[in-house]
Parts: sequence; structure tokens; C-alpha cells
Amino acid sequence: MLLTANNLAYYLFERGLLSAREVVDGDYMVVEATRRNRNFKVIKQDRSGLFLKQVQRRDPQSFSAVQVEAYCYRLTNQDETFSALREIVPRFHLWDERRAVLITELLPGSEALSDYQLRTRNFPVEVATELGRAFGQYHREVRASNPTAPMQTMPAGSGASPVFPGRVPWILTLHNAAPNMLQEASGGNYQLLNLLKTYPEFGRTLDELAGSWKQETLIHGDIKWDNCVLVPSAQGGNDNGHDGMRLKLVDWELADWGDPCWDVAAIFSAFVGFWVQMLPLGPGEDVAEAIRRTEFPIEKMQPLIQRFWRAYKQEMEMSATAAREVLRRSVLLCGARTIQSAYEAAQKSPQLNATCLYLLQASMNILTQPDEAASELLGLTIHEA
Repeated sequence: MLLTANNLAYYLFERGLLSAREVVDGDYMVVEATRRNRNFKVIKQDRSGLFLKQVQRRDPQSFSAVQVEAYCYRLTNQDETFSALREIVPRFHLWDERRAVLITELLPGSEALSDYQLRTRNFPVEVATELGRAFGQYHREVRASNPTAPMQTMPAGSGASPVFPGRVPWILTLHNAAPNMLQEASGGNYQLLNLLKTYPEFGRTLDELAGSWKQETLIHGDIKWDNCVLVPSAQGGNDNGHDGMRLKLVDWELADWGDPCWDVAAIFSAFVGFWVQMLPLGPGEDVAEAIRRTEFPIEKMQPLIQRFWRAYKQEMEMSATAAREVLRRSVLLCGARTIQSAYEAAQKSPQLNATCLYLLQASMNILTQPDEAASELLGLTIHEA
């Protein structure tokens, strides 16, 4: 059964998520927001609502991704091991395995951090700190509660048993892939793979990172500004700042039992990627001149990166030695995550554009000179971490 705007109300009524009065009186609005999956927003008169995600193609990969997301949300409600996530994920309502439908609370008035940053030309310092605290808390508490392995089954009676597979991120092995192994790749993706194979420095460091991958805690696995959402709090706020906003992390389809440095690296890479993408790199533009003229110089982002790192380090309760090791590894993984950003940016392009090439250049600098990259790009000093 495929959900549509016409049958959605009856589907929700049968599951107790819409009342008979709401169905009869039509005290709700359905907004379709389909992307990779079929998505619907059900907005009620009182501004509460529901968000529904249904797999469009029931292939194993698509189904498994939404199932893992449902698994994470359900565990936050039913297992104390995952209670650290409760404040930062949408509230779970239902996982319908037979129809591959996930239902969570709707986040009314929410705005992705990417959109907020572009709209306000600002990145709130409080959000950087909140991100550090959020990641530090669940990385520490989930690991501390269950230091060897995650739960392997859904709670009793759920009828499903997804497993966190503990996979190494695909980008760490991309350079070893044959071109015919790439699915739905563009000309730009093939060019990127050829560049990775051309420069052995990429391959050597990526191999080392893959070989030292750790399975220590739950990780989100796909952190980017689109998946960091600001939601108005009950106290309200204003359009000029972060006041009255709460942070939520959404889209846990790639969640896994893995290396916490990958989530930290993704935050670092999100700042680097935003900086590169906002460079005015026109045809024939000199990169040094573009860096000089950009509205978003990396130096303006470094205090935010520092706030994120300090909050994360404090929440993780790391010793100085452990902090230096985690920071260095996170910087290196930031280089890998930046390659992934270039690959994703090129997925619909016949060739690599200037932004993708500069992302690759930045990743090369990070992977080959992590100490210098930490200082010059991120504003962090590894030996003083």
C-alpha cells in the first residue's frame, strides 16, 4: 500500500494517530515533501503534527536505511542505553514494517541549519556549543552503557531484528573501487575516482583510516547542516538570533555502531565545505582572490569550531592525551569526509567543477598535513587539545 494524500487520514485514524473528529472535520493539512523517500507532513490545527516517511522502492538498501532510522528512534523511547538521544531526535510514533512507513513527530517551524545560515548570514555560537554537547553526551553515554556491542534486536514484540553492521564508511574504500562498481555515478564522479587513483597520498591515508576504524559507540553517520534542525521552543524566540531555538538531529538512516571521530569529523567538514562552497569561484577566478573576497572567510568560522570542540571534549570527559588522539584522528577523517562532499556534489555533473576540485584540494591538504590543517583551517592546535 502506497500512502497518498487521499488515503493518509484513514491510515492514521486506524492507528490512533488522528481522531475521528479530526478526520471528519478535516482539522489537519497534508503536505507532500517527497525526495528519495515518500514524505508527508500532517499539520494539525494546534500546530502539532506528524512526519511520515515511506520507502519508495522496497529494495534491501532503501528498506534497511529507514528501518535503522526507526530502530534508533524507537530505542530512544524504550531503552535507557539510548536515553541520551531523547532531547535531540524527533519523538517516535510508529514503525510499520509491512508497509515500510516510519512516523515521527513533526517539527513545526523548524529550519535546517544550512537554510538558517544562508538566511541570516549567521551561525549562532550557541548552536556550535549545543552540537558539541549533544554529540559528546550520546557518544559517551551510549558507549558507557554498553561498551562492547549495541543491542542486536528490536524491543520485544516488534517483529524486527535489524543489526548495526559496524561498516567502515564507503568513502574510505572508494579509491580501491573499479569504475564498473560505482552505481548511478556521473562523469564528475568518475573524474574524482581517477584523481584519487592518480595521487597515492589519498589511498595510503584512506587505507590507514579504514584499517584503524573503531566500533565504540552509536554514530549518526551522515551529519551535515541539512540534518541539523533548529526548532522554536515553547518559550518562543525571534528571527534575529538563536534565542528560543532547540537543536534536533534528523535522518538517522546511516546510523551505525562505529567510530565517534566520524561524527566529529563531519562537523569539521561541514564548516570547511560551507567555506569552500561560498567562495566566489567563477571561470578563471584566482583562488587566492576568491578567498580574499569571500563573505564567509574561514577565520570567522574558527571560533565556532573551537566552541564545538571545547564542548565536545568537556562532555566526553577526555584526558589531555585522549583529546589529542581524538582530535588528530577527527582531523584526518575530516579530510575523508570532505572527499565525500566533493563526490556528492558531483553526482549530477558530467565533470568536476571548481568547487569540487577545491574541496579535493582541501581534503588533500588535510590528509597529508593534519597538524597544519587543524591550525590553519579549523583554528585548533592538536598538541594543545
